[in-house]
Order: sequence, then C-alpha cells, then structure tokens
Amino acid sequence: MYGLALAWQERSLSGVLLAIGAVLVAVPLSPTFVLLLVVISAVLVLGLAFRQGSRPAWPFLLLLGAVGLAGLLFFGMRQGNGHNPLAALQFWVERTRVWQEILTRQASGWMTKVFASTPLALHGWIVLGYGVMQPFLPAALIADGSPVWKGIAIWRALGWMVLLPFLLYVPLRAIRSRRGFESALSLAMWGVIVAAVVRAGGDQWDNPRYRAAFLSLQAALAAWAWVEQRRSPDALLRRLVIAGGIVLLWFVPWYLRRYLGLNWPVVDVFKTLGLGAASAFLYVVWDWARLTDPQSSV
Repeated sequence: MYGLALAWQERSLSGVLLAIGAVLVAVPLSPTFVLLLVVISAVLVLGLAFRQGSRPAWPFLLLLGAVGLAGLLFFGMRQGNGHNPLAALQFWVERTRVWQEILTRQASGWMTKVFASTPLALHGWIVLGYGVMQPFLPAALIADGSPVWKGIAIWRALGWMVLLPFLLYVPLRAIRSRRGFESALSLAMWGVIVAAVVRAGGDQWDNPRYRAAFLSLQAALAAWAWVEQRRSPDALLRRLVIAGGIVLLWFVPWYLRRYLGLNWPVVDVFKTLGLGAASAFLYVVWDWARLTDPQSSV
C-alpha cells in the first residue's frame, strides 16, 4: 500500500517497484494473500484515478493482473491441479470451510453444542459470525491465563472491538454519501475479513494475523469514517458503537458463569445473543424516537 501511495503521489518508479516487489515476494508464501492484495490494489488505483478525473494507470493494472494470475497459477500447481487453478481455488475454499468447522467444533465445547442444535446448512454462517467477532473482548477479560498472554489477548480484543463498529459503518456511510471509491474499498476490505475467517475460522491467532496483513487499509477506512463523522455527525455511528457495547455486556455474565461458576440463569448462547440484540434494538428505537421527538431538547 505504501508503494502504491508513493507511486501515485510522486509518480516515482521506486514506488512502482516497491509495490510489485512486495507482491512478487508474497507469491511463494501465500498465493491467496497475493490475490487479495492484487484485487485491493486494483480497486485502489482505479478509485484514485476516477476520483481525480484522470485515466486509470492501465499498464500498472495489467502488470498487477499478470502478477495476480501468476499467483493463481502457482496456487493451482501447489494444490496439485495446475491445469485448472480456478477449480483448485474453489476446492480449496470449500475444503477449508469444512475443515474450519471441524476445528471450531473440536476447539470449543459450547460450539459443539451449538452445532448439535442447529441445521448443518447454518454451520458455515455460524463459523463466519464467530470468526468475525474474534478476538472477543468479554472472553479475553474473563478467561484465565498467564498475565502476559492475558494482557495480549485483552489488547487485541479491545483493539478489534473498537475498530469493528467503524468497519461496519464505513460501507454504510460511503454508500449513502455516494462515495464510490470508499464504497468499493470498504467492500474489498470486508472481502478480506471474510477470506480470513474462511481460512482461519474462529482461531484466536491465525484469524487476527490474517486480518492484520491489511490493517493499514482498515485503519485508513476507520480514520475516514471518523473524519466524516466529525465533519457531519451521523447518529448511526453512535448507535452502532453503543448497540455493540450493549450486546457485549450481555456476554459478560455468560462468560462469568462459564469460567468462574457464576449463578446465571441464561445458559444458551443464542438466548444470550437474542437478549443482547433485543436490548440493542430497544436502544436504537429509543434513540431514534428521542431525536425525532419535537419536544426533545437535543
């Protein structure tokens, strides 16, 4: 991303070489990462070009596409199906999804109970939601562990819980404001997050590690949302933050019961999630009514 920014702002060959070099170095390490990087880079270049009314840098995009195709072919060969890399990619996605469901079931006793009480067709969606929420702040705060690892877990979870509302808000704000560049970039960013979940499921370390590879993009989009919020306040962001906090609060006694034996009557995780969602919904309705009430002083 730094190479792209350098090449775009200063029209320097060093920026182009830095961007291409980073992609080439990543090809043998992770072809999947290369494909995601190429897609996001192409979206970034096209968005910057159209925003400034200039012609897209087609030679650079073609070069990126060639590198991405090389990564796809390398991926196909590594999977043992070099003649059909798209089929290899499809096979990899499907088998990875199934494998992550198995790992999630083995790693978490309560996820085993969840899978046992839900239809098979929903398991992939459950793993997706579970993976997006990782690392989960209430679990990091309450689960036992050594001080060092517990501190790391809390720090990671706190950072993700602060960043997540902004990442949810960015595409909504961008689409409503008809900001094509930010809309495309935010959707590409969510594609990366989903790809990380497909690859790592709810794993506490691999999942955040894969997302962190594109942390600069996520931070830039969150910063854009914050600047736009300061420039033109929007109640939606506040509602997302507070509603998310309300849902998290309902999981605190649930985890206290799980790890410390608290006498808490709500055992089922779906009921806990339902209580959190209902409470968040009531808050949103109250906040909307408060702001639309002509007698309101706000």
